[in-house]
Amino acid sequence: MSRETRGLFEMVPPTFYAPEMRGVHAIYRFEIDDGEKWTMRVDDGTVSVAEATPDDEPPSCTIGGSDADVAAVLRGEQNMVTALLQGRISVLGDLAVGQRLVGALFIFGIGEDRSPAP
Repeated sequence: MSRETRGLFEMVPPTFYAPEMRGVHAIYRFEIDDGEKWTMRVDDGTVSVAEATPDDEPPSCTIGGSDADVAAVLRGEQNMVTALLQGRISVLGDLAVGQRLVGALFIFGIGEDRSPAP
């Protein structure tokens, strides 16, 4: 079980507004090496997070790796591009969409209060 990653995703509301992600329309999938998967949908700043299901739409960008490495990226302790270059995580799909997430990860407010989606 992905304890670190699960804990981070469970800290945020299931749906919230992140003004830094205005203009982004994407589906991010986080695939942890132990098989756990999470989906983050971004629709013009409205962000929803849930465990992935087989019925989910295909992601725009998939980020995979160990629980510790994905959690470090989500917490902003590890730069996603550096982790990718080091082979610690994988990024599949639209890299430009992935890069948009990199710039906003620390702003997503993991562990902070975030206003609910409008």
